[in-house]
Amino acid sequence: MFIMEKVSRSFKQCVMKTSVLMNIGHVIIGVIIGYMTYKMSGEGSFIIGMVSIMITLLVVILLETILQPHSNRKMIEDLSSRVNFMTHKIADKLSLTGELIKILKYGHIRIPPGKSSEVWMELLWSMKKKYWGVIYISPKELVQSSIFEHSISIMIAKMKVNMLDVRRVFVLDDEAEYDEIADCILLCLDNDIQTRMIYKKDLYSIHILNDKTAHIKTLDFIIIDDEIIWQTVLDNNRYEKYSEIYFDSNMNETFSDIFRQIWDAASSCKYLSKSLGSAAKF
Repeated sequence: MFIMEKVSRSFKQCVMKTSVLMNIGHVIIGVIIGYMTYKMSGEGSFIIGMVSIMITLLVVILLETILQPHSNRKMIEDLSSRVNFMTHKIADKLSLTGELIKILKYGHIRIPPGKSSEVWMELLWSMKKKYWGVIYISPKELVQSSIFEHSISIMIAKMKVNMLDVRRVFVLDDEAEYDEIADCILLCLDNDIQTRMIYKKDLYSIHILNDKTAHIKTLDFIIIDDEIIWQTVLDNNRYEKYSEIYFDSNMNETFSDIFRQIWDAASSCKYLSKSLGSAAKF
């Protein structure tokens, strides 16, 4: 209702401004033509003077008659364009609302790769307590996108305002991958984001973690606050196939428990201090 009132008010203001300007223009043109008629007649006849005034009025009326439909049509087209734009915006919001309803009704939604970054950024702005993330996506996909750097900016803001608990664990296949993501790790550390790393083989060597991670879809997941879980399902090359958001406090606690154990395992890895020392050289 508020949006339609705003559109209506904007349209009325536009019509008034345009109408006034056009009327002034019509009068000016009419006066010019009437004056030229008077001058060309020799300026000596009262009748010619009256004729000139009549011509001025006729020109104004004629211009109004000819141009007004075009003006109205143009303003209607502009209004239509604005309404269409706002309709699309409202549709987008309704779509997002519909997706949120799905989360509440069915517990989760699936997001295609092309939309995941946008949705993820929206979730980052909404978080209030914690962000615990395990990153196992391909380093190549991670560094090729600016989304990682943008997310850091949001996390810094939320840490300052909400005292957010932000932790990130990088899971790597081998040492070569560390060189690829060293800048990402350093970016986290430079901004006081708690960051650790662990090799996948070391993670699986821990019996309890091996058992628990065997029952989840992916090693790439995020825990937001007390109810939201984000899972990025990867293909064989560890590129994103799709992502899923779950709205489930029990599932959140299960993943939080897995994260704590991964976090503790990463902190006890013997190569960690050496790796962090190498990162500081970048």
